[in-house]
Amino acid sequence: METCTKDKHLQEVILYCLECKNSVCVSCTKDHRKHDMIDLESYKKELAKDLDVIKNKAQDRINQLSVKQSENKAGQLLVEDSYNDYKNLIENIFKKIFDGAHIKQAELQRKLKSLYDDIIEKYTIQESSIDNEINQLKKSLETTQLISSLEYLNSTINTTLQNNQVTNFSSQNISISMDYKQQHEFILNQIKEFQMKFQLNNSNTNISNNINNININNNNYNYLVKFSHMRNYFKFYNIDLNQFYEANILTPVALNQQIMETHSPITVNNCVYLFSDRVYKLDLTANEYRLEYYKYQGPYQMPSRFTSIYGGNGSFYIFCLDRKRTFQLDLNTFTLSYLGASCDLPFLNINSLIGIHREQIFVLDSTNLHSLNLWDKTIKSQETNRKVSIKKGCYVPDKTFYAISFTTNEVLWLRFNIDDLKWETLKATPSNFYFSENCRFQYRPSNHSIFVIDLYDSLFSYDIKSDTWTKQGSVDSQDDSPDCTNYYILSNYFNPKTTN
Repeated sequence: METCTKDKHLQEVILYCLECKNSVCVSCTKDHRKHDMIDLESYKKELAKDLDVIKNKAQDRINQLSVKQSENKAGQLLVEDSYNDYKNLIENIFKKIFDGAHIKQAELQRKLKSLYDDIIEKYTIQESSIDNEINQLKKSLETTQLISSLEYLNSTINTTLQNNQVTNFSSQNISISMDYKQQHEFILNQIKEFQMKFQLNNSNTNISNNINNININNNNYNYLVKFSHMRNYFKFYNIDLNQFYEANILTPVALNQQIMETHSPITVNNCVYLFSDRVYKLDLTANEYRLEYYKYQGPYQMPSRFTSIYGGNGSFYIFCLDRKRTFQLDLNTFTLSYLGASCDLPFLNINSLIGIHREQIFVLDSTNLHSLNLWDKTIKSQETNRKVSIKKGCYVPDKTFYAISFTTNEVLWLRFNIDDLKWETLKATPSNFYFSENCRFQYRPSNHSIFVIDLYDSLFSYDIKSDTWTKQGSVDSQDDSPDCTNYYILSNYFNPKTTN
């Protein structure tokens, strides 16, 4: 019950003034004369009805808005799904377009490069043919000069012999069909012999010097440049004549075993290159041998353990055996450049065989052939037809590897074809060959053969065309220290002025 508190009436409130909007008691009615008043309980009931109507309308509105909100969210999700679908569709379409264009670009570039290589190869073959013809003509001229010099010498010697009553020496003793290099050696020996016997005067001695100045410089790689660990001189071994020539080095340097851990056993532009903490260069055409050295240019230094291969165009590729990185060394500037992570060779090990053909470097291990494409810097690995424990070997430019392997029962001489990924066993094997970890395999391009030097420095040659082995002789000069490690490089140049 509600009590009126105005002027201390303390009476029950039973009415409600509609004009004043206020509850009143009986005593207060005198202040609300002529005002519309209503019973308070009736007024409360009307207010409750009005409130219910408002609540119902509000709830109906809330329900309507909730439905619209759900529909709005559903529409938004539908728009987002459609957006993502069309976005992915556009991306896929253009990805296919870009991929197709990239593939087409790569294909066209490969075709262009192949066409370029074929054309260059034809020009190279033509140039080689021209060079060979020029060399043959030069040889003929040199042979004519030798015979003329010999006839003059013969005349001089005959006069001396007649004065000394010694049997006549005739140029007919020398066969004109004899090999040019053998003629050269034979003539020099004869000249030296008669110089010692009759002490020819200065004018006659000039003949010897003129003949001696005729350098044997061709593409036959007839010499092995031999040098030993911790020795200060080089030796030249004439393969065909089985003869040594020793040459001192005016700038001696201690050579360690790492220096020649290389797969490029031929000279480059008549120079020997050795790699260690510096680049060492020995010019074989010089009259006096000096082992010059150069610092590496650029931010990189030669790895502590590496192997290398000559890549042509005056550069070597260097392969780090520890971190498996690949570098390129420019012999013109001695700049050592890292080819990038895409050219790293994680599968490379000390027994891997390495070869290079145009823009591809091949790495052959016991189970796989790996190829590094230097053009697009991609690596491809292919499994071979069988597992082979490679000990030593070399690469031949007709895209084959030759290697020696061991089983529990025998020594295997093998050939691997890159195109068909197959190992095959050679039918012929060398007799009395003694393997060691230091034995050397080297390809001799002049007669398409392979040279192998065994534990006791015996030289064996394998003729690839005829599949036959021949023991050439020993490259041990009998004065090498037994604790020295010998290294050999094939050379097509020999300067007799530098030898002792």
